[in-house]
Amino acid sequence: MKTCPHCFKRGVSLRCVACGYDRHTGQAVIAKEKLGELLHSQPVVDIWVGQAHSEDQFEEFMTPIFGDDEVIPSRFCKTQGVDHLDDDALLVEFADESIDPKQLIAEEFALDDYANTMIEALQRQGAFNVVVMHFDAPAAPSHSAPPHSASHYEAGLSLRYVGRFDYLDFAE
Repeated sequence: MKTCPHCFKRGVSLRCVACGYDRHTGQAVIAKEKLGELLHSQPVVDIWVGQAHSEDQFEEFMTPIFGDDEVIPSRFCKTQGVDHLDDDALLVEFADESIDPKQLIAEEFALDDYANTMIEALQRQGAFNVVVMHFDAPAAPSHSAPPHSASHYEAGLSLRYVGRFDYLDFAE
């Protein structure tokens, strides 16, 4: 995986999808002065994959407990060191059989250089039947791993943090 010498994004092939830098010409569509604003608004997704013996077990792991006066965070949130993750920002999937990484990404993202980077990372994970994706607002230019990037293992359930990925959001 190559890094763009202009904006330092990972996953660059011949042309950087973030800034338009062309490796052949050495020119970029977006000037360095504008990159800071672009990088702060780049949407990201954190991805975990793993194995669960049953859908009930996985659902129990992912579901918060609602009491009269309080909400007890899901076990997933606790393993990530957060009290709450917005349900609208989460994609959670369980399958009886192994999930195909390319099909999963094609259903959620435009198939571009960003998506190809995700597919390659997921294919390196081996077989998995559960997926958690957390879609996040703008990321810092460093694109460091979020504070909630822990893997989790227990009897009958494993969840591995794959990483943080940029993507193009065509909904905006």
